[in-house]
Amino acid sequence: MAIASNPFEMAGKRQHFLPRLLTSGFASCQTTKEIYTCLFEQSGEPRQENIVNVAVEGYFYGRESTTDLELTRLEGTSFGPLVHSIRATSAILSSSTDEVADFVASLVTRSPNLRELIGDAATAMGSALSQYSDPERLKRALMRYVDDHPDEILGLFLQPYGITRVSSIPMNKRLYVLNRVREFLAAELPDLTLQASVAAGHVREHVMTEPAVRKWHLDALQEDVTGTARGAPLKSFTWAVSRVGTGALILGDVGPIRYLLREQRYEALIEPEDCPQVVILPISHGLLLRGSNVDLPAFNKIDEINAASSALTYEFFISSTNTAREHAYREHLGRETHAIWKNAALS
Repeated sequence: MAIASNPFEMAGKRQHFLPRLLTSGFASCQTTKEIYTCLFEQSGEPRQENIVNVAVEGYFYGRESTTDLELTRLEGTSFGPLVHSIRATSAILSSSTDEVADFVASLVTRSPNLRELIGDAATAMGSALSQYSDPERLKRALMRYVDDHPDEILGLFLQPYGITRVSSIPMNKRLYVLNRVREFLAAELPDLTLQASVAAGHVREHVMTEPAVRKWHLDALQEDVTGTARGAPLKSFTWAVSRVGTGALILGDVGPIRYLLREQRYEALIEPEDCPQVVILPISHGLLLRGSNVDLPAFNKIDEINAASSALTYEFFISSTNTAREHAYREHLGRETHAIWKNAALS
């Protein structure tokens, strides 16, 4: 069924990173003009909220960018009719599978999850770089590395001489070479560590900043608004849709997630690497879209999917119902989002 225009236009200051054509599928109630959903956040009581006020941020795509206008056009001419058709028929036309891949990929690219992921990585890297901003601290770290990894250091210095087996060098000669390395480092490290600290400071001040991360995300989105490039690997997937019961599914701000079949775990869909996986996207409270690059399993573990969506969410999830079940999912909210980069920073 063709739709002449997008009933959920988002052009302007208030820009939605989860399109209303998607969040409208999780309606708790509606009038002729307004649609409400149950909003569950990390703090505060769950509440009914107009979807106009869900997954929205002022100038999320930039003040002067044409990205929001292009997304609005796509939602009216392509993605909107696609989602409407899937919901109406509980099926995917064979001619629409590439469009499904583009839609899923566009949700990944436009969502704050990608921006938050890069921001978390930047924070972790900034923490790691902090040890290089102090020349004396860096010097001690390098000297300690020499003491802790003597064979590795010897291998680097002896390789130009054709010596590949450190064990073939008598111990007294190994100690002699290591002492010369320490003397060299002691003489040269003041200049080297000063240069490294200046470079580390520059990276922390100019590269690992919120404006820089935001610009990176907007540039990446501008280059692939339609999701065609990011969605290319998903075009080889087998896609299906299944009804799972009224009010059964929630939708997290992370959007699509995936299940790694080999590792048997869920994670946010950032890049669909070539590994056995199932991509999962609830497109309404009772309809599950899934795609896989292997034989498509039934995969109707609804409680498991909802718990994973909540754990991988950054700030909120929405649902058509507000029951004890959704409150239980809320206990998982945000549990997995920052864990990988926190661990990276600690290590």
